[in-house]
Amino acid sequence: MNRRYLLAPVAATALLLSACGDSTQNADVIDAVPWAVNDCAVIGPYVGEAEPPAGSTVETTVAVLSVTDTAPLVSIEVDAPPATSLQKIDLVEGTGDPVAKGAPITVEYCGVGLATRKIFDSSWSRGQPASFSLSGVIEGWQEGIPGMKPGGERLLIIPGALAYGPNPPSAEILPDETLVFVVTLISDDSPQPITEKWAVSDCTEVGQAVGAAQPPADSVTEGAVAVAGAEGAAPTVSIEADAAPATTLQTFDLQQGSGPAVTEGATITVQYCGLGLTTRRVFDSSWARGEPVSFPLTGVIAGWQEGIPGMKAGGRRVLVIPGDKAYGPTPPGPEILENETLIFVVDVISIDD
Repeated sequence: MNRRYLLAPVAATALLLSACGDSTQNADVIDAVPWAVNDCAVIGPYVGEAEPPAGSTVETTVAVLSVTDTAPLVSIEVDAPPATSLQKIDLVEGTGDPVAKGAPITVEYCGVGLATRKIFDSSWSRGQPASFSLSGVIEGWQEGIPGMKPGGERLLIIPGALAYGPNPPSAEILPDETLVFVVTLISDDSPQPITEKWAVSDCTEVGQAVGAAQPPADSVTEGAVAVAGAEGAAPTVSIEADAAPATTLQTFDLQQGSGPAVTEGATITVQYCGLGLTTRRVFDSSWARGEPVSFPLTGVIAGWQEGIPGMKAGGRRVLVIPGDKAYGPTPPGPEILENETLIFVVDVISIDD
C-alpha cells in the first residue's frame, strides 16, 4: 500500500551510504609507486609497495591477501584502468545454499576506489559485520552477490555505472569511479520456510513468523486469515497454508470507530501491518517502526483507496487485496511477490482533513 514503504526502502547500513576515509591521506605518496596496499582493518593511509604482499590472489590490477577471520589486504596497481563490466571472482567458495537476488544478508566487507587506491568504507574497521537487504544497495552488489554461499569470500570490481555514477555519496569516492569490494558472506538471513498449517506473525516485527497448528485462541478468523490483538495494540496475524489468492477486494471490520467517516482521497493517520498471502510474512509495519504514519489516500495503492473510506477514527479493518489492486507485476521490493494478494490490518488514528 503505503507511501511510507516506498519512500523509506530498506537502509543499507553504513555500506554504500557514507564514506569514512580521510581525503588527505597519502598526499605525500608518489603515484609512481607500483602498488598501493590497504589494510581493511583500518581506514587509513595505504602503503606504497613494489608488489602486492606474498600470497595475494592477483586479478590483473587488483590483489587480495586474505587470512581466515582477519581483515584482508587489498592492493591496487597504479594507473589501473576503469572497469567496463562487473567482475566477480570467488576467493573462497563457501558452503550451503546460494544467496538469492534481493536476500537479506550479513557480511564483512571492504570498499576501495580503483582510481584513488584508498579504502572508503570497511565493516572490519568498525569491528562488526553489516546486515542489510540486497534490494537496498548499489546495482553492482545486487548483481554481484547472488550465488555466494555462507563462508564464501568474493572480489567485486564494479564499474562506475553500476556503483554511484556521477553522484557519489561523499568526496572519498570520485564521480564514475570503479569500486573494488572484498566481501565475506557470513550468513543468508532469508526466512526459513514455514511448513505448519498456519503462519503466525507479530506485527511488531517485520519478516518474522512462526508455524502453528492453529491461530491464537482470541483470533477472529475470516477464511484463510485470522487476526488477534487488543484495541490499539499491534495485532497478531495468522495466514493458513495454501490460501487462495483473492480475486476481489475484501474488507471486514474488527472494531468500529466513531465520528466522521474517512472519505475518498482523505489524509489520514494510521497504524498498519502488511503481509503477503503467499509468503505469509510481514513485509511492512508501522508498529514495527514504533510510530503511526500519515498520508493522503490519493497516493497509495488502489486497494487502500477503495478499502479505507468509510472507516472512522478508532476503527480496525482487515483488507484482503488482490494483486491487481496492490502492486501487480512490479512490487517495490523482493519481500512482495509479483501479483501477490496482500493482507493489511489497519487502525485509523485520525482523519486529518
